[in-house]
Amino acid sequence: MKYVLKKIWHPFATMRKTLALAPLADDLHNVWQEREDRPLTPHERELLENALNMSEITAEDVCVPRGEIKAVPLKANFTYVMEMFKETYHSRLLVYGGDLDEIKGMVMLKDMAQFFDKPQDFQLEKQLRQVVPVPENMTLPKVLQVMKRSKTQMVVVMDEFGGVSGVLVLKDILEELVGEIDDEHESDNDFDFIEKGKGIYVVDAGMELEDLGEKLVLPLEEMAGDEVDTLGGWVMQAAQRIPQRGDVVSLAKGLKVTVVQATPKRLVKLELHVEK
Repeated sequence: MKYVLKKIWHPFATMRKTLALAPLADDLHNVWQEREDRPLTPHERELLENALNMSEITAEDVCVPRGEIKAVPLKANFTYVMEMFKETYHSRLLVYGGDLDEIKGMVMLKDMAQFFDKPQDFQLEKQLRQVVPVPENMTLPKVLQVMKRSKTQMVVVMDEFGGVSGVLVLKDILEELVGEIDDEHESDNDFDFIEKGKGIYVVDAGMELEDLGEKLVLPLEEMAGDEVDTLGGWVMQAAQRIPQRGDVVSLAKGLKVTVVQATPKRLVKLELHVEK
């Protein structure tokens, strides 16, 4: 089992072979469960099922949506680009021309180091690296193949009209396999809850209703009932399904949620609208 999990973890080498077993997921699980020495642990079962189910998830399902993309214009100078790197903690940024639909390429943080002592010599267009586009309906195993073939960890997700729908990085795909991977710079508070405007909040779907209620000064736990503990759980309970990006779910009077990011299996990020 350790060998299997080690191979599944590798982001490229054997992912495609593992996903090819998806139609046999139930039979494969039953074989492991009937082992005389030891059945699958809950963690092993989750990891295996996540890998087998990834063939049903598309780039659109897990990409960072267009409205949240951090990018820099082609005319940006060295100071502007470095400030954006500092603000986002990203190691690479998209570069656009007239607007976000005109992607010129990407710039990597490591390529900026040579200009630290001579920023006046910096020309963004000379530091551009290629960005590979993929369609929204491309499944994650195929996206991984594209990343491997192109030797890149980031792709741009395009809609059917040729516009930019979002951006997808290798980390987003790995999180579908092993769960959330927190960056060192991410604090729980910053990730869970962001006030976007008056009465509008971007909230992590896994945020506890108790904590969210304290921030909003609302008795959310009592409003949701005893069967759910998180905002995402409440949304799924109210919708009687796993809503997808763009879906709007009413939770209570003056309280509704728009799904910002979701996969077929779970909610990721929600926009909460509160009318007091």
